[in-house]
Amino acid sequence: MVILLLACGSSSDRVPTAPVQSGTFQVRLAVPGTVEAVKETVLRTPELKGRPSIAWLAKHGSIVAKGDRIVEFDRLELEKRLDTALNELELARTKILQNEAKLALSVADASAGITKAELDLELARMRRTESDTVPLVDREEARVSEVKSSMAIESARSSLDSVKLESRAETQLLQLEVAQKEREVEKIRDQLEHTVLTAPSDGVVLLKTNWDDTHWKVGNSPWQGSELAALPDLSEMKVEAEVHEVDSTRVAVGQKAVVTLEAFPDAPVGGEVAKVADLAVAKGEDGIKVLEVEVSLDETREEMKPGLSARVELVLDEVPDALWIPIESVWKDGEERYVWTSGLTGWSRTPVVLGTENDTHVVVTSGVAAGDLVALVDPQTELERPPAEP
Repeated sequence: MVILLLACGSSSDRVPTAPVQSGTFQVRLAVPGTVEAVKETVLRTPELKGRPSIAWLAKHGSIVAKGDRIVEFDRLELEKRLDTALNELELARTKILQNEAKLALSVADASAGITKAELDLELARMRRTESDTVPLVDREEARVSEVKSSMAIESARSSLDSVKLESRAETQLLQLEVAQKEREVEKIRDQLEHTVLTAPSDGVVLLKTNWDDTHWKVGNSPWQGSELAALPDLSEMKVEAEVHEVDSTRVAVGQKAVVTLEAFPDAPVGGEVAKVADLAVAKGEDGIKVLEVEVSLDETREEMKPGLSARVELVLDEVPDALWIPIESVWKDGEERYVWTSGLTGWSRTPVVLGTENDTHVVVTSGVAAGDLVALVDPQTELERPPAEP
C-alpha cells in the first residue's frame, strides 16, 4: 500500500494533499519475526555414564557434509572403564578355564577310584569260595571284601557324579559372569562410539543454548538428552513471529501475512498464519508477554537462512473495492467527520462517513471519489500564513 503526497497546482499550491485511493484496503499488524526451518534434525546428548564434558564442537553456522563430526565428548573416563571391563572379562574367562582344569582333575581322580574299586571287586570275587577246605574265616573275609568293593564302586561313581554336577553349576555361574562382563564391555564400546555425533545429512550447524541461554561450548557437561545442535532442512523455511499480548486477540490461523527480511528489504514474500500459541509467554529481561505465531511462507528463497530477522505484517482485515485517505486528512466537528477537498473554486469542506482504519489510513464509505485530492492540513490556516521567503 503506497502513500502518495501531491501538491495542488492551483492557488493553493502551498497546501499538502493526498489523493483518495481505491482498491483493496488492508489492516496490517507489524511484528518482529525470525526465520527458521520447518524441519530440522536435532542432535542430543547420548546415554553416557556420568556427564562427560564436550571436548570438541563444530562452530555455529558452519556448513557440514553428511558424516562430518558435529560434537565429540571426552573419552578418557570411558576408555579407562573399558580397560577395567576388559581385564575383568579376561579374568572371568580364566576362571572358566581353571574350573574346567579342576573338573578334569577331579574326574580323573574319581575315575581312578572307580577303576581301583572295580579291580578290588574282581579280586574279592576271585578269592571268594564256598569250599569247606578253606577256613570259614577266610571265606567270610573274602565275602566282606567283595561287599566293600561293591560299595566302593558305588561311592566312587556317586563322587564322580557329584563332581560333575558341582562343576557344571560353578561353570554356569562363571558363564553368567562372563556374559555380564561381555555386556558391560559392549555397552562401554557403544558409548565410546556415541561420544562422536556426526551430521546425518548435509546442512548448516545451529548450536542450541544451554542453561544460561548461551550456545554450548567446549568444557560444558550437558545432561543426557540435552539438545546440543540442529541441522535444519533449508528446502522449506518458516517465520516464528512474536505478537504483543495486547494484540493477541486480533491474530488467527489463516490470516495472510507479508514477510520482509531485514537483510533483503526490497524482496517481501507472502505467507499465512499457520499456528498460534494458546498462551502468551514472558520474553526478555523486561518479561513482556508475547504470543508466538508461526507463519508459513509461499516460497523459500536461497537467501532465507535460519536466524535471520524479519518484519512480519499480519493482514488482520481486508476491505475489497474500498476508498481510503490518510488519517491526518480527517477533521472532526462534534459528531461530524469531514475533509477538505480541492476543486475548481478552491477548497471546500466535505462531510465523510468513515469505516475501517489502520495505522496510517482510513476507509471512506461516502463523501469522496477515487482520485479526489484531500488536504493534509487545514487549508484556511495554511493559506492565511505569509508565503515562505524564496
